[in-house]
Amino acid sequence: KGKDAITLVENPAGHEGMPELAVSAPIFSMSKKKAIGVLVNTIRLSELNKILSGEYRKELHSILLDKGRWKSMEVYLVNRDKRMLTNSIFVKDAVLKQIVNTLPVVTGLTTKKEVAEFYKDYRGVMVAGASKPIPQLEWILLTEIDEDEILSFMKLMLMSAPIPAGIIIIAGILLFITFFKTARMKAENTLEEQSCLTALSTDIGIALTQHGNLMDILQKCAESLVKNFDAAFARIWTFNKEANVLELQSSAGIYTHIDGPHSRIPVGMFKIGLIAEERKPILTNSVIGDPRVPDQEWARQTGMVSFAGYPLIVEDRLVGVMAIFAQKPLPEVTLKALAAVSDSIALGIERKQIEDEQKLLREQLYHSQKLESVGTLAGGIAHDFNNILAVIIGYGNLLEKSVEKNNSSQIYIQKILKSAERATHLTQGLLAFSRKQGSRQKPVSISRILLTVNNLLLRLIGENIVLDIIPANKDCVVMVDCGQMEQVLINLATNARDAMPNGGKLIIRADIIELGSEFIRTHGYGEIGAYVRISVTDTGIGMDKETQRRIFQPFFTTKEVGKGTGLGLSIVYGIIKTHGGYINVESEPGKGATFRIYLPLIKSTVEEGKQISLPAYLNGTEMILLAEDEEEVRNLTKSLLEEAGYKVIAAVDGYDTINKFMENKDNINLLLLDVIMPKKNGREAYEEIRKIRPDIKALFMSGYSESVIHQNTIIKEGLHFISKPFSQTMLLKKVREILDNSIISI
Repeated sequence: KGKDAITLVENPAGHEGMPELAVSAPIFSMSKKKAIGVLVNTIRLSELNKILSGEYRKELHSILLDKGRWKSMEVYLVNRDKRMLTNSIFVKDAVLKQIVNTLPVVTGLTTKKEVAEFYKDYRGVMVAGASKPIPQLEWILLTEIDEDEILSFMKLMLMSAPIPAGIIIIAGILLFITFFKTARMKAENTLEEQSCLTALSTDIGIALTQHGNLMDILQKCAESLVKNFDAAFARIWTFNKEANVLELQSSAGIYTHIDGPHSRIPVGMFKIGLIAEERKPILTNSVIGDPRVPDQEWARQTGMVSFAGYPLIVEDRLVGVMAIFAQKPLPEVTLKALAAVSDSIALGIERKQIEDEQKLLREQLYHSQKLESVGTLAGGIAHDFNNILAVIIGYGNLLEKSVEKNNSSQIYIQKILKSAERATHLTQGLLAFSRKQGSRQKPVSISRILLTVNNLLLRLIGENIVLDIIPANKDCVVMVDCGQMEQVLINLATNARDAMPNGGKLIIRADIIELGSEFIRTHGYGEIGAYVRISVTDTGIGMDKETQRRIFQPFFTTKEVGKGTGLGLSIVYGIIKTHGGYINVESEPGKGATFRIYLPLIKSTVEEGKQISLPAYLNGTEMILLAEDEEEVRNLTKSLLEEAGYKVIAAVDGYDTINKFMENKDNINLLLLDVIMPKKNGREAYEEIRKIRPDIKALFMSGYSESVIHQNTIIKEGLHFISKPFSQTMLLKKVREILDNSIISI
């Protein structure tokens, strides 16, 4: 019948032909998600008889202590067929053979009502008794004692003192009726306790084996504790080992919230933290007056009487803490049950955490495979894209030099070059995200980055969104890649724009903050020190907790198909991590979102980028053999070098390079080789030429990602390399350094 088929039945043909009580539940496979068996727990009625007679748990004031005074007192069970289910002290082999057709049995089976009076028992003997129907099983629980035994001492009194004895007899009868009800209630409570523990174990077992996140599972456990123990409230924390804090996962009863001062409790603080630190339970039936409960006024107002807190431990490993408050004393049997349940919950927490870790590892593997695919694609695109950018930047530089400085066209040329530079950074950002190329960091003022990106963001977010950029009060210098940080702000602004389709406000604020131990405890990460905090706040639609949990995962998007790649915030996360920083998000549905970036503050001077004219000392007259298979890039590079005075011989591939070198081997001063070329690549051509002239100098260039160049051992072996796209100044500086065997500062 499925996961809810928990059954409590009477099995008439149980152990050795004797009936037994059976509790059954289905067993589900976590992986196959289907029933694979049934778990059956049985209680033999011979054992149940021991429970009823008090042979178990004598310390719980069982009826055995009272029974010792009465020779004819009997506690037994009768089934729906009016047959005795437990042993009789009067009839041998009575189980399932002795018929009990007495007043309380008939009344209980027909009307479900209790009986407490004098009547004839199954032997035909007048007894004083009390009964309790058990509707779930259609059983009757009876407690009886012979009338003669009850009245024997009263008859003696009646003979010696009639009048006082009459009064005593009346009072005695009332006392005996009370006694039988008490005896019956003790037996009844014993059964109820066993039933309660069975129900609790069943509820906890079902909760711990269900699919879902850990918080939902532990919430069901907390609700089960409240329901089965009639507790005021129950809570379960899990242990965050890295932050050394207990994190509240579930709360049931009069308090259902999981935020507030007890949501994160450092180990050793409050009684919950003390339980975790000492690895010992704290139990009390006197909450008021207990120094371990600091808020005594709260305890008095809510009527709290008892508290039980248990460390959740698996093989000496702390995984959490479980605690309940109750407005009545907790008996010993409940405390023992809680201890057993705490072990089950601890195992369930660890199993679920292991499952979550394995799931996360599988997801990370899957995403890393996707990222590898993206990286491969990005690396291929970068080559062609960088060649195009090289042409734009190169001819832009030549055009800029050909136009007079006071000419209005200079402004347009500079904007073209700036846009091409931003496109270069965009390519590098994608390569850095896919781990194909590292970032190029230098000391930069955050205020400068914010002001630089201001106009771009205004055009990006549209006129219906108000942009407010608030720089820090003092200059904040951080070690960053400017292009990548601009990309971070662009991606966050794009995300904010999409969250405000009807307009709103976007605020970007920078300030300096000291991260201390409190921040690390709260967030579970970070290092103590000074940081620049960049807060990006929007007034958009916000997001729920589940979306926040996955917001930085690659390929996760809340946008409709075709509107988002799921890479924007992943790139942001990756860039911030490569800069040694942190990023988090705070949001609620309908209340906007705030992304906070933390970057380490440094004490350094800012490297200012200045527009400079080409120094004359970068010019030269040497002969350079240029090898480039892309015609536009080849022509551009040739022009840049010739414009600086160099003589250039151009080759289209590796074979052409070797042939032209052989023709001019005594006059060529430098090889400028594209790494990836058809027929023979740049490295192979270089090795062939080195056999002829071992002292030949070479500069390699490529638009491919650095990982590809590493594979070709260019960078790995320390050979000279320049990445496309490059400006004329960058190229000439590199050429001059190699030819002069020196370092040039510009």
